[in-house]
Amino acid sequence: MNFPAITIVTAIIFLLTYAGISLGRIPGFRLDRAGIALAGAALMMAVGAITPDEAYRAVNLDTLALLLGMMIVVAHLRLSGFFRLVTSWALAHAHSPLILLATTALTAGAFSAFLVNDAVCLVMAPLVIEVTRSLRRDPIPYLLAVAMASNVGSAATITGNPQNMIVGAVSRIPYTEFAAAGASGGCRDCAGLCRGCGAMVPRIPPIHTACCQAAISSGS
Repeated sequence: MNFPAITIVTAIIFLLTYAGISLGRIPGFRLDRAGIALAGAALMMAVGAITPDEAYRAVNLDTLALLLGMMIVVAHLRLSGFFRLVTSWALAHAHSPLILLATTALTAGAFSAFLVNDAVCLVMAPLVIEVTRSLRRDPIPYLLAVAMASNVGSAATITGNPQNMIVGAVSRIPYTEFAAAGASGGCRDCAGLCRGCGAMVPRIPPIHTACCQAAISSGS
């Protein structure tokens, strides 16, 4: 089967762009993921795969505006110390490694349901590392819990991640209806990931909550 040259070129550009975004860089070029995506889009227009007008129509301005607004909200919450305050309160009630794990996962999932999950991971990861190091524990199970719970929580609402924002903007599904449909699956998945990450947590003595609070306070 013979494919038109434009189809082959388009497929090559797409695969190279996708690989570059997955790896985070392209050897020999000083480009980050955003730069790679922009370069790929420019190449698509250069070879005639899409016209500039089609490229413009493919940009969902409603989603970009909502994403920008959520990023601004997250930035102000981080600067005000909100995330550190809530995390400190949550960890103060963790009296065992498994409860600490569950608290970490639930906090990450709850934040990600209403805020952008990428930003939640960037904010919570340093806090989790501070606490686990102060307790001389392996941070990997807790960091995995943050990463997976943020994905689970973000799927529950329209504002959780950019994909859901696009779905909400195009479908016009009400926020509450979307959240009601995603909440049950999110809770079930969060419980499953707690069990999975919990298998990585060794059975060691209870946690002294004062150590958690001291670790968080020292990073303030």
